[in-house]
Amino acid sequence: LTALVEMCPGQLVQNRFGDFGHDDIIGKPFGSKIASQCADDGFMYALPAVPHLVATSLQQSTQVLQHWDVGLVLQLLYARSGASIVEAGTGAGAL
Repeated sequence: LTALVEMCPGQLVQNRFGDFGHDDIIGKPFGSKIASQCADDGFMYALPAVPHLVATSLQQSTQVLQHWDVGLVLQLLYARSGASIVEAGTGAGAL
């Protein structure tokens, strides 16, 4: 289970593993094991928001690119006639 949560002082994140105070997480190094405030055996790990974790935390697992999506991307790339464009994709719908 992976979820992205913005840390704000004084806030609380709740999930099936327990309650976790943001103040208990802020300032800890990534990879720290954070104990639940209410569940004796509940814990979570504080992880950085790296692209892989962001992509796997999305509710939607794939993204079909519609014509308007492709058009916007080409416009943002300043693609012109004769330009070579290589699409590698993320494979996780993280457009």
